[in-house]
Amino acid sequence: MKDKIIKESMQLFFRYGLRSITMDDIAKELGISKKTLYQHFENKNELLMACMDVHDCEEKKTLKSFQNLSNNAIDEMIQIAKHVEKMLKKVSPTLIYDIQKYHKEAWVKMNKMQCNDVYVEIKANIERGINEGLYRNDFNIDIVSKIYVHTTTLGINSDFFPAPDYEINEIIKTNIIYHLHGIVSPKGLALLEQMKTELK
Repeated sequence: MKDKIIKESMQLFFRYGLRSITMDDIAKELGISKKTLYQHFENKNELLMACMDVHDCEEKKTLKSFQNLSNNAIDEMIQIAKHVEKMLKKVSPTLIYDIQKYHKEAWVKMNKMQCNDVYVEIKANIERGINEGLYRNDFNIDIVSKIYVHTTTLGINSDFFPAPDYEINEIIKTNIIYHLHGIVSPKGLALLEQMKTELK
């Protein structure tokens, strides 16, 4: 039942944001009593934190699959961008804003997860790209990985990029292209120019 609650709640939060969904709404959607719901989760914030844990686990698996199935490091980054774009199309524009403004603990957790998980994947991607000759080897991998993580975090911060002035999909694409242009070798640049169309 707990897994079912988390799964259904994630769908509701993605579709409608957080503020507009109550624990009553979740209980009704699941066809259970509020008492049953509260037996598993004390409040909406606790439920949100559980949803974030599950989503984080799923995203780690997805990122690992891109690592294994992509043709090269640049292809891997483009696959990540397309995945993020597809995922964001399913998400209510208010969700990230709601987390940032009304669920500070969850916002901190989300940023910490991103800093840890995305850092590991980007660092691995850079090392792969260097080995493939697609990225240069004249920069500090650790620093560049952390810069990418924090520009990504900045991209979903509504204080810097308020909706509807900025489309989050465009922010994600721009950030990945900006990142790749900063690290590719001449060989990598030629490949990137060929593959850019996949992001349009």
